[in-house]
Amino acid sequence: MGIVAPAMQIVLAKFSRTGKHVWSQCIEGELTPAGFAVDPSGNVALAAMSWKTYPQGFFLRKLDGAGATIWSKTFLPYSGSLIARSVAVDGGGDIVVGADTTDVIDFGGGPVGSTSPALIVVRFNSAGAHTWTRSFGECTGCARMWDARVAFAPTGNIVAVGRAFPGVIDFGTGG
Repeated sequence: MGIVAPAMQIVLAKFSRTGKHVWSQCIEGELTPAGFAVDPSGNVALAAMSWKTYPQGFFLRKLDGAGATIWSKTFLPYSGSLIARSVAVDGGGDIVVGADTTDVIDFGGGPVGSTSPALIVVRFNSAGAHTWTRSFGECTGCARMWDARVAFAPTGNIVAVGRAFPGVIDFGTGG
């Protein structure tokens, strides 16, 4: 069975271990996938960027193992851009997103970000509730960070990586 994508859309498909098609779907909108991850229960966390809107933002969607949406959230900065770069899930289904922004954004824990490029790491619990957000790269001596990528370590800690310009970057240690 084929999928008709009448415009630029995300196509998501699941296959069995033997390569048999299980399900597939189109997610409408001028979207670009930023990343996805699968939790131990088979649920899919998908982050995608919207290029058609201004300000530019992203959505985070959790789908069950059959492809049905469990929850979906959209995030837009006040006026600049917010670009999701990666997504990861831990063994309990918590989700972390690596993003970068050129503006201020509120994921549910208060405004974070900067007018200079900043790396964002945001964590949600398995039900989609905001847990915490960290922003790095606000201009102190003109340090700038972007291209955020994230992963969960086996211990549950989060590892983040990004690109930086010279300057001071405070990761919460004071310098």
